[in-house]
Amino acid sequence: EFVVQPQHYHPQVGEFWNTSSSLAFYIFGSFYGLWLSYSRGFSWPYVYSNAMLTVVGLGSALFHATQSYEGELLDELPMSLMASGYLLCTDEMHWLTSAPYRKYTFGGAYFLVALAWLAYFWFHNFEIFQ
Repeated sequence: EFVVQPQHYHPQVGEFWNTSSSLAFYIFGSFYGLWLSYSRGFSWPYVYSNAMLTVVGLGSALFHATQSYEGELLDELPMSLMASGYLLCTDEMHWLTSAPYRKYTFGGAYFLVALAWLAYFWFHNFEIFQ
């Protein structure tokens, strides 16, 4: 497989192309997403989601470069937090994210994410997030 060739391009980088492409998320999230959120006066969930996109880019690059458990955590946890931010961006935009269903939708989603993370820490099984 072209993308996943451990230490093929650089002896210190586990997956060179995955690492390189992850840095694009960092650049996009940092320079464009955050700037756009601030310059247009978007509410905090948009700024938060773009900030988490920056963290996801760095965490994913670290994970693909080192292929370590710590790197995997820094890759997956920010993705979950970013998804939570995107969910908050839908607040009051759909009948499920409006009263009276809002608390059930958000509460249920956050409960499932927390449950998945607890299972991940307990079983150390990456497949939970795929």
